[in-house]
Order: sequence, then structure tokens, then C-alpha cells
Amino acid sequence: MDVEDGIENHISGTALMFNVDPVVTARAGFTPQEVELDASAMLQGEPATPPVVMNDRSYTIRVQFPPAARRTLDSMKNTLLISGAGKTATIGSMATLTEIPARPK
Repeated sequence: MDVEDGIENHISGTALMFNVDPVVTARAGFTPQEVELDASAMLQGEPATPPVVMNDRSYTIRVQFPPAARRTLDSMKNTLLISGAGKTATIGSMATLTEIPARPK
């Protein structure tokens, strides 16, 4: 009989690695920081500034890309981004996205 404690015997989730090419990114009119922020917003959301104030309470709103943009690796690669300067490019054209399989922790 195997006993698992749920702490040492669990599998981590799939991870994604974004390797941004700074030369291609600059040529497309983006900064690496913009691509990093967009990747983070795509996957986990980014806090919007300033916070919303209602009834004298401050609430931080998290902005996230729609679920379809992060459903598959291909949908992430093909997501169109807009730079602060108004340029457009897909994240897959500026970064290599690599899926790292789940593994035991």
C-alpha cells in the first residue's frame, strides 16, 4: 500500500517559458518589458492602475486577456499585441514559447 502525504507526492502543473528576442522585439516597435507585461497579463492578469474607489474603499482590478487567448500554445503565439507606440505584432513573432511538462515535485 502506498501512502501519499499530498505535499511531497504531487505533480506540478505545466509551465510556460517565454524567451523574448530583444532585437526582433525592438524591430517590431516593442520593448522587452512590454512583451513581458503582456505575457503576464495573458496568463495571470495584471493589476490596473489606479484602483477603483467605491464607498471609500479601494479595489484593485486585475486585467487579463480573454480565455481564448491562453487556451493553447498556438492561441498564445498568435495573440496580437499593441505596443505603447501603437505598433502591432504577435507574441509568437517576438518570443519563443516553450511548454514545460508537469513533473513530480
